[in-house]
Amino acid sequence: MDGDDFDIPADCYLMLMIEEELSVHCVDVLKDRIKILRQEISRTEEAISLKSVGKIEAEQLFK
Repeated sequence: MDGDDFDIPADCYLMLMIEEELSVHCVDVLKDRIKILRQEISRTEEAISLKSVGKIEAEQLFK
């Protein structure tokens, strides 16, 4: 995965994660990483939903 494909700052921890060498980790650590990433995906999707609702409410307020 190329970090240039994303619109996030180069010094962001996500960029470090994308570029991290995974072969140095044991299977248990990689499984834990997947669990954490799934939780973070859910949290991010929830934040997107809340922002979407807020945007719709703001647009309706200013009509």
